[in-house]
Amino acid sequence: MYSYISGIEKAAKVNKIMVIFLLSIFLMSCQKYSTYIEDSDQMVSIIPSDTGIKNIDIIDWKVGPGFKQKVSKGVMVKVSFPHLRRDDIIKLNKNKKVDSWLLRVTRISTMKREVIGYLYASMLVPVMRGVVPNTTGYFCIYYAAAALSPRFENFHCPAFNHQKVINELSLEKRKFETSKIIISPHDRLGAKGRIHKFGLKPITLNGGMALEGRYTLEIAAYSQNEKSIKSRFVEFPEIIVVKSETDQSIRGCVNFRPSATKEEEDKIRRFKFGR
Repeated sequence: MYSYISGIEKAAKVNKIMVIFLLSIFLMSCQKYSTYIEDSDQMVSIIPSDTGIKNIDIIDWKVGPGFKQKVSKGVMVKVSFPHLRRDDIIKLNKNKKVDSWLLRVTRISTMKREVIGYLYASMLVPVMRGVVPNTTGYFCIYYAAAALSPRFENFHCPAFNHQKVINELSLEKRKFETSKIIISPHDRLGAKGRIHKFGLKPITLNGGMALEGRYTLEIAAYSQNEKSIKSRFVEFPEIIVVKSETDQSIRGCVNFRPSATKEEEDKIRRFKFGR
């Protein structure tokens, strides 16, 4: 019974995101375009407009017998990409082989600075009557207990003895705008790690056993076709701050040890090795 209800709830969430995504397409005409400048035959500059982190939310997780208790699953993030005219995107693709935006998500804590994931979004997305510029994307940063696989996410007792609750989450604005994105033949790099693709369903990044810390996002021009980065990364002016988290005891889940499939075991090994 619960799995049926859970399926309905998930479908409703996905449908909600799809509606928001489609609405954002229809509202694009009200947005200010980013400035596209051809500096030379070799170089193109983009001055981003209305670009950055737009919204953050804590994602709750109903757990325990009867799913009546609550911990935190992680954080959902909404971002806005530079809004380019369709003709400019076509020129970028033809002349510079640029077809996507690439985001790099980094956590800064008292102990270290670590990249927790890369995500790319195609600059043009298909709609009923052709293609339009892509301006918005969603992704999640989950605790490891939910991030490793959808099956782990559905356990009534979370793996790794996860009991974390996010108490304070904020979005801090710094005193600068997103810098000019310069696409140059001198900047051709590969991303160090797996690159996830934005979609209608938010992609999930593994934040580990604890999410407390400061998260920065950087954007670069990217060629999905060539698997290469075409510009230097520039930082968004906003910082996501998970200020505090506490443990919430889950009744009925003492000594719970979930069995893992071979694929999940491989993910657990990689996760533990990486941290």
